[in-house]
Amino acid sequence: MQKMGILPDNFILLNQSDEYSVQRIKDLLASDDTIVKCDANNHDRFAKNAIRECNVHMQGVKEVCRGLITELDGTKSQQQILEEIARCLKLKKTKAPRRPQRVILMGPPCSDTEEHARKIAEKYKLVYVQVTQMLKDAIRREGETELAQDLADRLQSGQPLPDDIVIDLVRDRLERPDCRTNGWILEGCPMTQNQIRQIKDLMIVPQVVIAFEMSDEAVLANLDNASEAGLSKHEVQEWEKKLNDYRDFLSVAETEFN
Repeated sequence: MQKMGILPDNFILLNQSDEYSVQRIKDLLASDDTIVKCDANNHDRFAKNAIRECNVHMQGVKEVCRGLITELDGTKSQQQILEEIARCLKLKKTKAPRRPQRVILMGPPCSDTEEHARKIAEKYKLVYVQVTQMLKDAIRREGETELAQDLADRLQSGQPLPDDIVIDLVRDRLERPDCRTNGWILEGCPMTQNQIRQIKDLMIVPQVVIAFEMSDEAVLANLDNASEAGLSKHEVQEWEKKLNDYRDFLSVAETEFN
């Protein structure tokens, strides 16, 4: 469905207990009109296996379509269920943006972009794509390799990360079904002009780019408070250079995404 561009505005799920479902399947198997024929002694096992398999598949659907699902009591009469479905389709209101929304969130150091991205994702039922976490996961998958050690060292010291690795992780994540269905908020990329170029080459087009503004003084004050011994003069100079580089990058980003 996703490959065909079919993205639902609403996903209505009729819930019923496993016990109720098992009994319904057993009743159907025992009826004269059943298509599936099996020994009556196997009806219970057949029904329970079917429900277990269904639950596994539905869990995957719920993860992909979170934010779109309305769950109703499937044990009610057909007329009651139809009335509730009609009411949901007619009256359901939401302040959430129309999905799939695509958002990039950027900000200088100590601007709490991770926390803001997490809250936005939760409020609007978007998938939070955090580059730092994806890199940590990649390091764990690599194990004791030279690449893993290099990435870990860069993360620990705050050094720039290889653009190609970052973009590959972002591309693979945004192509997954949950991002394509629910939309996403991306935090931690792009961080360089080259990453912006590669994102555009991959046709990753955000609908909204949010850039937090903080004065250099406020950023340095936050960094100083976060450090147990406070920032040294050398560290202040290093951060001032990084902030100047960020301002230059932000100017390019504003031009490229406008």
